[in-house]
Amino acid sequence: MLPLPHSVETVERLRPGAKGLIVADGKILVVHEKVMHGGKEVIISDFPGGGIERGESLEEALQREIFEELGVRVRSEGVIGAWDFVVTNEQDITKGVQIICVGYLCTIVGESTFDLTQNPAEEDIFEVVWMTPEEILTAKPAVFTRKCMLDAVRAVQTRLENDK
Repeated sequence: MLPLPHSVETVERLRPGAKGLIVADGKILVVHEKVMHGGKEVIISDFPGGGIERGESLEEALQREIFEELGVRVRSEGVIGAWDFVVTNEQDITKGVQIICVGYLCTIVGESTFDLTQNPAEEDIFEVVWMTPEEILTAKPAVFTRKCMLDAVRAVQTRLENDK
């Protein structure tokens, strides 16, 4: 059973998503986003991507979400990991939403200039950083705390080492 945020009594729905572990020059792109948590603004780290719309494939969602968030196109090189977690429902903090993410290894196609201003979602992604897998895995405080996200980073690290 997934650990639930302290206020969550039930998980009311599932939200599937597609995330991109975008790689260039041996580094993985990480976005920083401001979110509200318990009435306070906090900064989280994440991979770009997001929710899948009804009737949309994982790959279509990946492409659309990354373009909306970053203004770049990517090429998917396949699934590199999967993870899930529960977040508090915005309307009722006693109910949670289980987010299920499929992570894809990606590379940028064409122009790599980021535009964080065109995102139609109510997200406050304010920064893009490139980090080596080692930097992500050893950072203090941790960049990611979910084991499966770290497993995806390790899978990218292994792929990069094998490509040398």
